[in-house]
Amino acid sequence: MNVLIATCANRKEGKRQYGSNPAYPLMTYLKNRVDHLAVIEQPLPGTQGDLIPTIDIYEEGKLKLTYQVPKLLRFYSDIPPEKQIPKTYFRLKIRDVFSLVYFYFKNQKNKYDLFVGVEAVNAIVGGFLKDIGVVKQVVYYISDYSPLKYANKWINKFYLWLDKKACLSADFIWNYTYTIAEARKELGFDEKKMGKQFTVPFGFDNQDICYPEVKDIDKKQLIYCGGMGPDNGVSLLIEAMPLIVNKIPDIKLTVLGTGIEEAELRKRADELKIGEYIKWEGYISDQKKKIEYLLSSSVGIAPFAPLKTSAKIYGDVIKIREYIGCGLPVVTTAVPPSSQEVKEERLGIVIEYTKESLCGAVTKLIEDESFYSQIRKNILHKAESQKWENIYKRTFSQMGIELFKAEEGERA
Repeated sequence: MNVLIATCANRKEGKRQYGSNPAYPLMTYLKNRVDHLAVIEQPLPGTQGDLIPTIDIYEEGKLKLTYQVPKLLRFYSDIPPEKQIPKTYFRLKIRDVFSLVYFYFKNQKNKYDLFVGVEAVNAIVGGFLKDIGVVKQVVYYISDYSPLKYANKWINKFYLWLDKKACLSADFIWNYTYTIAEARKELGFDEKKMGKQFTVPFGFDNQDICYPEVKDIDKKQLIYCGGMGPDNGVSLLIEAMPLIVNKIPDIKLTVLGTGIEEAELRKRADELKIGEYIKWEGYISDQKKKIEYLLSSSVGIAPFAPLKTSAKIYGDVIKIREYIGCGLPVVTTAVPPSSQEVKEERLGIVIEYTKESLCGAVTKLIEDESFYSQIRKNILHKAESQKWENIYKRTFSQMGIELFKAEEGERA
């Protein structure tokens, strides 16, 4: 097979910034299973780097060629690093189209069995490439979705139009959560005319993780990993800490991440006289270091606020996947779709959005050793099923595509 992936992604000093991009684990999965793999990476703003698309070409699992879009086509994305902010730039959507068109003209000799476009614009261009015979089948891979993504009504309408157009252009649609398909149905999308939808959740690879025994876990070490904005519900965690401290006097909380509410949350923690129980570590870019923090904790907290405009209603929350991947029982609200898995598969406790409910869940997990041990056993079993390799193997099989990893020089 020949596969082309177009994705929004970033590099720093020439090195990939893996983060939450689903195309990188997909690339890793495909590299040794297909004959030819091309990956177009279109940088996101706000990372203080250049915004020039990069193209990597792999032949039989080995990187053969890397190049960038030429200077002549860079004028539209010339945003100085110091002026970049993490928002949607219309000019960068044009850049994404140009990068794909440029790649097509530079590589006209290649035809692709499968095109994977991460986000709508890439999938729409993939549909065009299919129409002209360059691509056989198109996948629209969507991770960041909400029917109320933009406050501006007309921009939001345009965003939904792009999503609809991408759905009509694709043969297959990979949604992070089942709620994305439900939202489209409520919006009146005609499912008969669009590609077949699959739920392809965010994965987590745990092959290099050595899980500690339950007896070796510091049961009184909580952790929160993620952003600090209105959707995240960290304020609820801070408000609940005095109740938790009252129940478990030697409790500890580590907070990984940052955000617009951080200063206010730190101030509130001092007002509540719980600052000594909280360790604020900031954003941890080193994935290995972050995993070390998670493995040294006992419970992962994800207290999302039940806001109607929250994108978490439709997203697959990465922090919950990371908690599970590191063997941590989860305490979350009913906001994210993955809370259903937490509840039905007994991977933790789903709480009401109250400080009393949060305190009760933490206390139950820490003080009831039998309950904790059973939850952890369920978590470790779940961690295997959410490996990227298992997720992609399952998804391609559902699409009628069987891919086999090449071993010792043999090709798939």
